[in-house]
Amino acid sequence: MPRRIYTDPKLPVSALAFKDPLQFWEILADALAENPPSADQVAALLPLFKPLGIMPGEPWDRSKLPPVVAEAMGKVAERIGAELAILPNGSFRNGWVVQPPTIGNFGTDYYNRAIIARNGLTANTPQEAIYIGGVTGSDGNRLSGVNRYTVTFKDLPPFVEPGFWSLTLYDSANNYTIPNSIDRYSLGSDNKTLKRNADGSLTLYLQQDSPGAEHEANWLPAPAGDYYFDFCVAYAPGEALIRAQSEPDAFPSRRLRWWSSG
Repeated sequence: MPRRIYTDPKLPVSALAFKDPLQFWEILADALAENPPSADQVAALLPLFKPLGIMPGEPWDRSKLPPVVAEAMGKVAERIGAELAILPNGSFRNGWVVQPPTIGNFGTDYYNRAIIARNGLTANTPQEAIYIGGVTGSDGNRLSGVNRYTVTFKDLPPFVEPGFWSLTLYDSANNYTIPNSIDRYSLGSDNKTLKRNADGSLTLYLQQDSPGAEHEANWLPAPAGDYYFDFCVAYAPGEALIRAQSEPDAFPSRRLRWWSSG
């Protein structure tokens, strides 16, 4: 197997950046040989890859391609990771991005399979976990560490014991959690010190600096000036939340307020 040479070896495996982008196609061919698709997909789809030199069970040999084809494949491999990282998957509801019902068991949903492979490498099925993502503030712009945000839950995500729910922030550059001075990476049902509002709702504070002693128990530290996203995940979700994957009216409400850090 060819030796992989990366521009940044510290990136997560689903976000590799090669000094030689054509290595992407070598890995793809190796993966198809090691984990072959089902027979119907081999018959229906792999013939489409034949002009690119991708053949079932065979290593990819760039030397057998016309130079113009190899050049184009290199350009695609350089761009595809970054483009997949920002493509939407699922549906937008009440400010959240709700993952599609096919997550974790994609079948022929190749679009979402590709996005999850790049951004999460793999994912649970809805029966195991519901992923609900936040990528923008109420102004419609991407979440950024230069701003301060609040997330207010009027109804907390339901789950079935011994499951739980949590909200976690991730760095958009590498999909890792965000290092911070208080070593806090998520908040959720396991955090017994969370403070509820007078009306029973729950507000979490997403910002770089502390929101003050009164709200610090509900604070998730954000990065310094960088883009990020959040995921609210319910593990062992209740039936109502599973239905919400395909029934918009069943989706729980959420408010995300935004203001400038000044």
